[in-house]
Amino acid sequence: MQDWEWEVADVTRFQEFLAAYTSHGLNEAERWSLMEVLVQCVEDMQGDSERTRAWLSLEPLLRSGASLHGETIRYWSLEEESDPDNLFSVSLAMRELLHEIGGQ
Repeated sequence: MQDWEWEVADVTRFQEFLAAYTSHGLNEAERWSLMEVLVQCVEDMQGDSERTRAWLSLEPLLRSGASLHGETIRYWSLEEESDPDNLFSVSLAMRELLHEIGGQ
């Protein structure tokens, strides 16, 4: 299955995925894949307040794991896109994070 990380994302399981990510014992490949699922969950959230709360949980993990998640941050930021209608709901926050971490 192509892009399986995005296809298996389930907003109702965000907290479960987050707990798994922050638990010890995952290797880098597992953490990378799980972060893709987590970001897709945030993207799929319907309410702004729900999305904001989830982002506030996710952003520190992206920041602290910037060397591992730099590709993820760049992808979701859509930094070359100028039309707001073509952005992901997380793109602006990802752009801000990308700028803060220096585009690692």
